Amino acid sequence: MPVLMWSSDKSIVTDDNVFAGEILDVQEAQKRLLPIFSGKPRTVCFFVQNRLSLNDVTRFGHVYGYEQTRSSFHHLKLAIQNAKSSLILPSVMNADVLKEFLKKAASGKVLELTAKEAKKFKFNDHHFDNDAINAIIVHLPRVPVRQA
Repeated sequence: MPVLMWSSDKSIVTDDNVFAGEILDVQEAQKRLLPIFSGKPRTVCFFVQNRLSLNDVTRFGHVYGYEQTRSSFHHLKLAIQNAKSSLILPSVMNADVLKEFLKKAASGKVLELTAKEAKKFKFNDHHFDNDAINAIIVHLPRVPVRQA
């Protein structure tokens, strides 16, 4: 599964390069994600879809330049481009182990939501720890691919 992250501060940037098509094991992915869980308190939101692949991003993202605004990932692309820092891990093996790492690494509240619950989510309705790093994990449903 690919991991895409962006931030309003520069804390998630690392000097290590990740190459297109590179498959990372869980330990390498954890090493690259650790900067998120250190430093100042914050709430981090993770969107997880265990079945999403780099091929899905390529297929539905219109990466070849046509129909840019109709891309399935148009808003995601804008968020990453406008962020002060971003990290893209093309493919991480064993998504379930990585998700457990994210839950354990957060020093504050961990909240897991389905996509349906996320639509109704109101941040102020939940009591997050202002002195810790909180995590919100949103499980996205798999979208069936229609055969042409």
